[in-house]
Amino acid sequence: MGGAKRSRLAAAVLGFASKLGVDSKLEGWGDEELAGLNIEAATSLGIPAPAATRLVSFVRAKAEEQAEIRSLTRQLWAVARKGVEVQRGLMWSHTASLVDEVDTLVRQGAEINAADALGDTALHTAAACGHKDIVARLLQCGADVNVKSASGKSPSFKGMRPLHAVVEKAPEEVFSSLLDLKCDANETDDLGQTALHLAARAGRTQLVLALLAHGATVCPRDRRGRTPLHWATSEGHSSCSKALLEKGADVHARTEAGTTALHWVACLGCVDTATLLLDAGADVNARNNDGFTPLDRATSEKMKDLLTSRGGKGSLGWWSLRN
Repeated sequence: MGGAKRSRLAAAVLGFASKLGVDSKLEGWGDEELAGLNIEAATSLGIPAPAATRLVSFVRAKAEEQAEIRSLTRQLWAVARKGVEVQRGLMWSHTASLVDEVDTLVRQGAEINAADALGDTALHTAAACGHKDIVARLLQCGADVNVKSASGKSPSFKGMRPLHAVVEKAPEEVFSSLLDLKCDANETDDLGQTALHLAARAGRTQLVLALLAHGATVCPRDRRGRTPLHWATSEGHSSCSKALLEKGADVHARTEAGTTALHWVACLGCVDTATLLLDAGADVNARNNDGFTPLDRATSEKMKDLLTSRGGKGSLGWWSLRN
């Protein structure tokens, strides 16, 4: 198996085999083979019958234990989603009952930081659903506040942290509880986005300010070079854009394509946000990598009038500029 990480069951079996002095007999065995070890297989490897009996009994006991833990953990995920029917057949609809159930499941052995098939832990799910009481109890029970989602609900959520999960819909108090527990405000998902990117895109000005107060960088770039200001302006969130600019966001920041926030808002047609950017010093004639200015990207007459009144000029495109 080289340096490959063993499953919990396989690691436990090998550890017990080592105590029995027969671990060398199991060299080369994979995780699934170890999980299915029986008396015939053990004795065929040259393991003495007494040791083989003890080892196989241990394997079966650990397998049952792991199955129970998986069952409890699935129930914990269900509780985090709230109102989902759990194994006992009860429909949990009252928050107090759900919070108590978190305690019970964790005490019985549910793995609090285990990820479901979508790559989310119970904390990711409860945070995204806005269940503040369940989030608080999960955190009290030891949920990892900075755990990273393995895959996410969709590509746009890949590698998200619990802080990312709460940004779009969860109540502000859920968000605050995570920040108060020293979440890293600058952690990124697999697209290079911080929670500030997502808060800006959602137009949640108070969350933007809270993140900045907790040490978030005001102008981080994702993998395509986009900043929170790009996202706030692209969605027409003037209040959020203003807050970012007042906190020092770079109005001249460019994406990998050379696009400024003014390029994006020109396409959108939001005159108020464009005015905000221009008043903050945005270059009305900035060219992207293809040689286009914001005026080239303007889609409405009002936007064209605004840009022209501020000295905006169009271009003939990158190829014409080269010839």
